[in-house]
Amino acid sequence: LDASWQCFAMTFDAATDELTGWLNGVSGDRWQENPKKDGLLKSAHQAYLQACYHRMPGMQEGEDPTFPADQYYLPPEENPISVKVLRETGDERVEWREYRYTRVEIRLRKEANGQFAEASRDLVGLRLNPWWYPHGIYSPKDKESGGPFTIGRVIHSSRSVGFTGWIGGVTVFDRALSAEELGRLSGLAKSPSQSE
Repeated sequence: LDASWQCFAMTFDAATDELTGWLNGVSGDRWQENPKKDGLLKSAHQAYLQACYHRMPGMQEGEDPTFPADQYYLPPEENPISVKVLRETGDERVEWREYRYTRVEIRLRKEANGQFAEASRDLVGLRLNPWWYPHGIYSPKDKESGGPFTIGRVIHSSRSVGFTGWIGGVTVFDRALSAEELGRLSGLAKSPSQSE
């Protein structure tokens, strides 16, 4: 049983609103392709689309006016890392754009002035690690509501914690640990015979 223990950690960078997950001292870049088909992430896909619809003038097809504004998920998308034209005709172009936290398929239509303007978009990839988390870490208003990092807290939009294991211990530090410190911490879970 001792050999099955894993060390999971999360660090939060308030300057960039990035939440990074670590497993046994290792953090990796991780994406979920096609999040609308993923059971856990389809709520993030919906929160992204609703945020996009809401910022456009008028009511958009698929927009839910009752969707709670505090549940919108719209990571920064000012400067694409890469843009690929998937297909183009005289009056329409479809682009695949990668941003720091999202991969988006955008359909552009040519307007009367000859310029292309966005007609629709779909979130086709979502970065999981690091995750864009714009809410900060704060204390909950009361003990019943819990905060975003209350152990075992249920996420409002999916009603599942997504975890079925045992938690053997929890430690909270007053600062984010470095990659080296997280590596040393994860090494504590290994017995002397395993670490050789």
